[in-house]
Amino acid sequence: LAFNLAMSLKAVFWVFLLLFTLIYIGALFCASELGHDQKLKGVFGNIWISIFSHFKLMTLEQWVDICNLAMEVNPVWAVYFLFFIILTNLTLVNLVTGLIITGVVEHAREDNWTWQQRLVEEAPFIKAIHDFVELKLPEIWKDDSTLTE
Repeated sequence: LAFNLAMSLKAVFWVFLLLFTLIYIGALFCASELGHDQKLKGVFGNIWISIFSHFKLMTLEQWVDICNLAMEVNPVWAVYFLFFIILTNLTLVNLVTGLIITGVVEHAREDNWTWQQRLVEEAPFIKAIHDFVELKLPEIWKDDSTLTE
């Protein structure tokens, strides 16, 4: 399972990079447009606070409070926040979950096939070892002269 998760990390990394890019662009936009308002300085006052606020929006933590504060400036901000939540939370976060599950399932199928193929390839070798142990080994153990020399 851990190997399968590691194999899906490449795709997950690119989705997280896209997610961070969207959060950063939204944070820049909100910091420049809403950061000057006295009520919103604690939410969008600088870029780092704005990034954290967009992370909270993405995870749906306090999104209602943030949206209500921004709507006091202009009600159109509700459309921006809803669009941001739909894009980040409902789409990209679920895409990460889907990528991980797909990666695990695909690699599990490959592992099963590899395991079955390995069994087919090892069967003649195991039979040869079994025959050697049953047929030749008793002869070697009976002959004490080869063991003492």
